[in-house]
Amino acid sequence: MGEMGYVSSGLLAADAVIHAGGCLLGGCLVISDGTNAVNLVLHDHASAASGTKVAELGVGASPATGALTQGMWFGDKGVQCVNGIYADITQATGTIKFYVWYR
Repeated sequence: MGEMGYVSSGLLAADAVIHAGGCLLGGCLVISDGTNAVNLVLHDHASAASGTKVAELGVGASPATGALTQGMWFGDKGVQCVNGIYADITQATGTIKFYVWYR
């Protein structure tokens, strides 16, 4: 278990059901390949990229070497997701990896 009782999705690299059912979204971390722009959208939905958008996080393209990261943390109260959390990669010309924390 993570910070404040949150559970990690583990390192993911594709669209995924993070949790099916009501929960709190604690935060997310997006990791790019360091060259290409990437974007991750989290939806309040148990199985698809629809429903209410609860978070969106992106990392811009850069000529830098190495991975670039961007994180978002909602703290102890989190963001209520009534139906669940679905992660949707909406832009990725390169490699994207990400973590989501929920409880």
